[in-house]
Amino acid sequence: MPIKQFIIIAVCFLSLGLHAQFYNGMQTDFGKNRVQYRPYLWQYYRLPSFDVYFYENGSNLASYVAKQASLFIPEMEAMVGTTLQNRIIFLVYNNLSDFRQSNIGLITGNDQYNIGGTTQLIDNKVSLYYEGDHRLLDKQIKAAIAEILINQALFGSDFKAKLTNSTLLSLPDWYFKGLISYLSEEWNSDIENNIRDGVMNHRFDKFNRLSGKDAVYAGHAIWFFITQKFGKQTIPNILYLTRISKNVETGFLYTIGLPVKYLSHEWLDFFQQKFEKDESTRISPNETFATKKIKSNRIVRELRLSPDEQWTAYSVNYMGRIKVYLKNNNSGKNFSIYKQGVRLDQITDYSYPIIAWHPTGKLVAFIVEKKGTKYLYTYEIETKELSFKELFNVEKILDFSFSHNGFNLVLSAVKNGKTDIFVFNNAANSYEQITNDLADDRYPQFIDLSSKIVFSSNRLSNTLPSDSMQYNYDIFVYDYKNKSNELTRITESPYADDIKPNYYAKNEFLLLSNPGGLYNKFIAKYDSTISYIDTTTHYRYFTESKPLTNYSRNILDHSYSNTLKSSDLFYFKGLNFSQINNIETTDLQLPNESPFFKNMKKYKLDSIRKETQVKKILDTLKPTFQIDTNHLDINNYIFNFQLNQLKGHVKQENEKTSNEKTVDLKPMVYLTSFYTNSLTTQVDFGFLNNSYQPFTGGPFYFNPVFNVFFKLGTNDLFEDYKITGGVRFAGNFNSNEYLLSFENLKNRLDKQIVFHRLALNKLNNTSLLKTHTHEMYYIIRYPFNQVSAFRLTSQFRYDRSAYLSTDIQSLSHPDDISMWVGFKGELIYDNTINKGINILFGTRGKIFFETYHQTNAHLKSLYVSGIDIRHYQPIHRTFIWASRFAASNSFGKSKLIYYLGSVDNWINLSTKIPTFDPSVRIDQTQDYVYQAVATNMRGFPQNIRNGNNFAVLNNELRMPLIKYLMNRPIHSDFLENFQVIGFFDIGTAWSGSSPYSKQNAYNTEIV
Repeated sequence: MPIKQFIIIAVCFLSLGLHAQFYNGMQTDFGKNRVQYRPYLWQYYRLPSFDVYFYENGSNLASYVAKQASLFIPEMEAMVGTTLQNRIIFLVYNNLSDFRQSNIGLITGNDQYNIGGTTQLIDNKVSLYYEGDHRLLDKQIKAAIAEILINQALFGSDFKAKLTNSTLLSLPDWYFKGLISYLSEEWNSDIENNIRDGVMNHRFDKFNRLSGKDAVYAGHAIWFFITQKFGKQTIPNILYLTRISKNVETGFLYTIGLPVKYLSHEWLDFFQQKFEKDESTRISPNETFATKKIKSNRIVRELRLSPDEQWTAYSVNYMGRIKVYLKNNNSGKNFSIYKQGVRLDQITDYSYPIIAWHPTGKLVAFIVEKKGTKYLYTYEIETKELSFKELFNVEKILDFSFSHNGFNLVLSAVKNGKTDIFVFNNAANSYEQITNDLADDRYPQFIDLSSKIVFSSNRLSNTLPSDSMQYNYDIFVYDYKNKSNELTRITESPYADDIKPNYYAKNEFLLLSNPGGLYNKFIAKYDSTISYIDTTTHYRYFTESKPLTNYSRNILDHSYSNTLKSSDLFYFKGLNFSQINNIETTDLQLPNESPFFKNMKKYKLDSIRKETQVKKILDTLKPTFQIDTNHLDINNYIFNFQLNQLKGHVKQENEKTSNEKTVDLKPMVYLTSFYTNSLTTQVDFGFLNNSYQPFTGGPFYFNPVFNVFFKLGTNDLFEDYKITGGVRFAGNFNSNEYLLSFENLKNRLDKQIVFHRLALNKLNNTSLLKTHTHEMYYIIRYPFNQVSAFRLTSQFRYDRSAYLSTDIQSLSHPDDISMWVGFKGELIYDNTINKGINILFGTRGKIFFETYHQTNAHLKSLYVSGIDIRHYQPIHRTFIWASRFAASNSFGKSKLIYYLGSVDNWINLSTKIPTFDPSVRIDQTQDYVYQAVATNMRGFPQNIRNGNNFAVLNNELRMPLIKYLMNRPIHSDFLENFQVIGFFDIGTAWSGSSPYSKQNAYNTEIV
């Protein structure tokens, strides 16, 4: 193996940190949790290049994913310029709540990956979840395929190439995530709204500092600009040169002739000129709040005006922590009526809560989801009483509203992978399903004294059922009283989405539509005129739509009261502004097309042609589809199935194709199978060396020297069962360590069995000893939620200390053997958000208690209790203040001694300052059996104080200096994560009641 590759692999496995319970310093494990509320019975469809896994009520979704993936894979291959090398595993979840329960990607002891719902791609395993909209599911499928192909193009497909390239190539979020966004989602109103706001308000000026969704939208805009100016064929070239040169700058420079510095100016100027011209013809939203003042990192989703206009109900979501508020519109007072969840860095579910007012205006209702179950809450304004009931029989609820008398609810809900309309009888707790087909039916409302239902749908046909979809949404009315299968189509907009209808007057509806590219408010009037007369009069029905607003930002949500007022919600200047205005139905000019509306229009037109000419009906109820089996032309990177399209020819329905074959999807039951997980690249010491060192009888603590840790793991497909083996090779070859672990994570109660063996040399007052420690652990962990858990550990420990033959006395000395049984209970809390290496936001803490009893000696018992609380407060961007308080106490017939001082894994290069200070005396009257270090206490060696108690307070200011100051891509992980830290430590260790007690040996002077 070349020396360069050996160094890279060795560095990946260096044991630079230990995660334990004050056993080896401050590296205590915390971690968030995956919570499984129910088991799943998995089945799968096997296809030539991918598998699709699904569980109960998910067969329709799985068939749809199989069909769409077969179309998207060659499309993405052509865009990225590479072919798929490995089989893709699609795991289809019925909703986001189920996806969060998955164990895939969980690394025990690694805080960064503990919670579920943080990523959708782990190697070749792709997790998809249904949000009630097939367009969003298409986006997920495309994004997953694109990410796999981009990773393959940049890092290679084999382990060696991935390891080398991922170590040497660092990509900013706007590059990687922005490209995935561009490839997976065509230009649309949501993308334009966010890019427009970021460009016009200069949030994207320093785009290399962007993170989160701003980095994604800025990256999408950059790649859109590149393809508009230089063509889509530049994408594979940029990726290829980036991989070859291991440099982002070089990839752009040698492909488009522009370094990133100049590219940043060009794309911003391009969009700013377009948007400035367009906004001169539009009205900017008012910078007002119909809600309480909302911070930039909070999201307002639902904004509902009460029927009498006296109250406004709205929800605020802060990274998964939701609150429902009521605002008295007369007094302006806001108060919270409900809160749920915790702030977590995961895929946030913005679909809940859903809010609706009772027609009397005296009661507000909202639906939330907890632990995978839906709940309907009602809050009475006068009595301030909050009550709830559980909702069954549907997998997800997207929208709802009351009937005119308040007895029934009309719902848009997901059942069996389809988004349909239901009527829920509140008294009987029963459902009546109105629609049952593939089309997505959204935003339903009762009208005309609950005799009809108006809703928005992407169905092609006006007849129920209809298993065909179009790209855009139109408004329909269902005759609920007569149960007619014929729907009345209110709008038919070929290039626009008509959504969120509100009843305004007889045959008149307020709705949101985007015919010019941005969502504005329209009024649609459904009317009729005489078409012709023969023996009877024939009428022609039509709809006249006219705009009521012409804003420069999307109206995200709106509601309407009986007092002719409506509420509007905007995203403007990075904030959620809102307003309440009178409805004005005066004539307003139709909004101009936005600068990039032609991109939306072209995509929608292609979608319509696909439906009308090729007649591809996306019917997931028929699990049969076409797969192209042609081979790739590796010289031109062109797929044969694309040749006709490139020539401008669209295949007709009656054309024969001999190279297509029909595959019948037959579900197969998944049986637990194990797969080799290869060598892991993370340093994972969650269970390695989590034990106290035997007390040596004098001032000596064994410090690990330079060592390399290797681990080999195997797990099943869903990572519910894991088998891990590891070995730590010490630099002195005398203190090697071995472990073997089995984990069962399938249910809510996680279980783990660990065997651990450690060898180390120690020195007592007269002899040199070689100690072998063998330990067996049984660990169970019960998560209360994603941020708190209780962990119980039982263990058996066997220590054998052999006296090394340095003289006749040691040669004849028998071995010292001790056997201990122990139990440990831990209460853990962790809501931190990882912003980089050693950069966190939030709080984590632990309280623990341990008890140990020696089985081969009388009256030998040890008890240990402790606390460790850490808080990370952001100051500015990634500049943080980190504070920590930790303390521990040991008591019983036997005790544990803590050596205070230094830091973990201290590499001491000084010949004058010892790593361990032997001059500080130890109280030999205490029956110490084990020893540990207490850190951090910087500026002092180990054993500056000792005793069976310790307490420390650490404060740090951490700044990733180069990343914080620079506004361009940083190609070195070392430079990107280089940190300047200022610290202040205070602490002590003692025996007895206090550090000033006479029981402390260091308070006694021997003369």
